[in-house]
Amino acid sequence: MLNFRTLLSCLLVLSVFVSGFPVHSQSPEGVESTQTQAAVDAEIDAAANANQLMWLGGTFAGTALVGCLFCGLPAIIAASIYEPAPPAHRLMGKSPEYVMAYQTAYKDAIKSHQTRNATLGCLGGSVVAGIVWGIYYSGQE
Repeated sequence: MLNFRTLLSCLLVLSVFVSGFPVHSQSPEGVESTQTQAAVDAEIDAAANANQLMWLGGTFAGTALVGCLFCGLPAIIAASIYEPAPPAHRLMGKSPEYVMAYQTAYKDAIKSHQTRNATLGCLGGSVVAGIVWGIYYSGQE
């Protein structure tokens, strides 16, 4: 016959199996906050790592020297396609959810910075080229 302790032990073991074992994972709210933090960190790093001199200055100089707005378009296209790798040291020891969110946000942010800088360089170079051509042609008359 079952005594009280045996019955209590069986009920306790059964309750563990029915309720499931505790899982050490983040709740959906925790995952969401992790992804938000990763996106914020990625945006900050992308702003710091974007090579403004290359995309803005290079496109500006190329467009101004050639004197044509369309010469800057390949740079804008390249800026919108090129994806530099995120800094690996920022991802060490992070959860898989953080790494995935960080990489996605970093690539989007860096491409946005590059494209904006290349576009500004192209437009600025075109304005300078237009002014130079205007001065040149006004002296010809």
